[in-house]
Amino acid sequence: MNQLTSNEKKPKRSFSPQFRAEAVQLVVTTGRPVKHVADELGIAD
Repeated sequence: MNQLTSNEKKPKRSFSPQFRAEAVQLVVTTGRPVKHVADELGIAD
């Protein structure tokens, strides 16, 4: 089992500046909520 306990933190993920910019553009151009775009990109917490 590889579940995190309540004391453990998830490893910090890093995303390229290009990925970040494209994610922001998706939110801005589509008008969809950040949460929806994040879910679609697989980056929601």
